Amino acid sequence: MNASSADSRARTLLLGLGFPPSTIDGPLSSLSGGWKTRCNLARILFQPSDYLLLDEPTNFLDLAAMLWLQEYLQNLPTAILVITHDREFADAVAEELLVFRDNGLEHFHGNLSSYDKARRDQQLRMSRMKDAQERQKAHMTQTIQGNIRAAKSSGDDKKLKQAASRQRKLDERMGLEVSAKGTRFKLNRDLGGYHLSRRDEIEVPTDDPAVKLSLPKSPPPLRFSGVLVAFERFGFRYKGGKNRVLDDINFALHPGARMGILGLNGAGKSTLLSHIIEGSGPVGTRTGTITRHPKAQVGYFSQSAVEDLQDLGDREKTATALSVLMNCAEGNLSEQEARCLLGSLGLQGRTASDVPLSLLSGGQKVIDSTSSCFRR
Repeated sequence: MNASSADSRARTLLLGLGFPPSTIDGPLSSLSGGWKTRCNLARILFQPSDYLLLDEPTNFLDLAAMLWLQEYLQNLPTAILVITHDREFADAVAEELLVFRDNGLEHFHGNLSSYDKARRDQQLRMSRMKDAQERQKAHMTQTIQGNIRAAKSSGDDKKLKQAASRQRKLDERMGLEVSAKGTRFKLNRDLGGYHLSRRDEIEVPTDDPAVKLSLPKSPPPLRFSGVLVAFERFGFRYKGGKNRVLDDINFALHPGARMGILGLNGAGKSTLLSHIIEGSGPVGTRTGTITRHPKAQVGYFSQSAVEDLQDLGDREKTATALSVLMNCAEGNLSEQEARCLLGSLGLQGRTASDVPLSLLSGGQKVIDSTSSCFRR
C-alpha cells in the first residue's frame, strides 16, 4: 500500500491536476462540478492498477492540467486504454488505435495523425488500383465481344475458346491482387471459405459522412431593441462562503454577439452563466444588478446536463429523447421537426423514439440536451 507515502503522492496528483493548496484539505461539497471531476480522476490515478481505462479524461481540464496529465500518462508503467476527442492528447498518449468504423473494429499501430495519413495513402492507392482494373475490364470485355463476333463470322472455335477463357478470368480473377499486408495475394491464405470469385473486391476506404445540422428556425424578432443581458457591478458569494466568487462584474451581451468566457476551473464561469437565467442562480449573497431583455428566449446547456437527463430517465422510465425534446418545445415543434433535429445530431429513428432515456450513452444524452437548448 505504501501508506507512508500515500499523503504526499495524493497531494502531488492533486497539485498536478491544478488544485490550489487551499482547497486540497477543504470539504468536497465546496468544489464546483469541474473540480469534482478532477477529484474523481485523481482517485483513479492514485489507485494501483494493471490497466487503466479512461473515458474522456480531459473533460473539465484546463490546458495546464491537460499537459500535466499527458506527461503523467506517458511515463506511467501501466497499460492504458483511453477514449478522447482531443486529437493532440490522443497523438501524445496513444501508440496504437482501435478504430470503430462500419460496425467493425480496425487495429492500427501508430497514433491518430499516422492513421489519418495511412488512410489517405490507402484511399489514393486503392482508387488508382480500382481505376486501372476498371480500364482492364473494359478492354477485356471489348476483346471478348470481338472474339465472339469473329467466331460467328468465320466459324473459328479457337476464337470462342479464347472468349470463354477471358470471360472466366474476368469473372473469377478480377479484384484485389495484393493482401492486406501488401504481399502478393494468395487464395488459400487471404480469402478463406467459399467464394464466387478468386479475388477479394477492391474496396476504396470511404470518408466519414459530413455532419449536416438541421437547426430549427430562429425565434421571432424582438419587439424592441436593446441588450439581451447586462451585468453592472455584480458580485456573488455562496451561502456560508467567506470569499466572493464573482466581484465587480460588468459586461453586456448584444443581439448577434459571439462571446467566450475564459478562466480556470472554479473561477466562477458556470456561476456567472447560471445568473444570466432569471431564478436559476445558486443560493447566496448578491450585489449589483442584472438587466435582462423581457422578450429574449434563452437556451442553456449546463455542465450537469447529462446528470440531469440521467436523473430524469431514472424517474420516468418511459421517457425518450424524442419525448423530452417535444416537452421542452411546448407545442412549438412538430414531431417531424423534432425527429429531423435529433437525426441531424446523430439520434435517428427508433433510437430517438423507442430507446429509454436511461439507456442512452453519455454522448447521446449530450445530443438530446443540446437539441433541447435550441428550443428554449
